[in-house]
Formats: sequence, C-alpha cells, structure tokens
Amino acid sequence: MSMHIGRHWSSTYQARQRGVVDARPTIEEECPCPVEPCGLVDMDKIDPECPEHSMEAAKTIRANHRGEDCPGASA
Repeated sequence: MSMHIGRHWSSTYQARQRGVVDARPTIEEECPCPVEPCGLVDMDKIDPECPEHSMEAAKTIRANHRGEDCPGASA
C-alpha cells in the first residue's frame, strides 16, 4: 500500500482546490521527488537525495493519506 506524504500543511492543497492561489510554492513543488496528482509525494518514489522527504532528512510530515484514497486521483 502506497502512502502519499507532504511537509506542507494539508490546508495548502485544499485551498488550491477551492481556487485560492498561494503565490508561494509548496515544499513538494520545490523538491526533486515526483509529485502525485494530490500535490504530495508517494513514499515509494522518494528521491534518496531529497533534503525534505528522505528518511535521512528526518523532517516532520504534516499531510498524508493512502494512495488508494488520493483526492487528486478523482480531480
């Protein structure tokens, strides 16, 4: 089972879905990991050199959901 994770607050993506545009890119948009339709990163596809998502980075994950429950898949 894949998990989609993100370091930005989940409300950032939800605001964009409602049409509220935030001029600042999210952490996920600036990192080397491929981004899923929901705006988060699939844990199985994390770039090992990523300074944000790699296990070695040891940073806080603020948003997540199971890949099969991805809200972006139906968008």
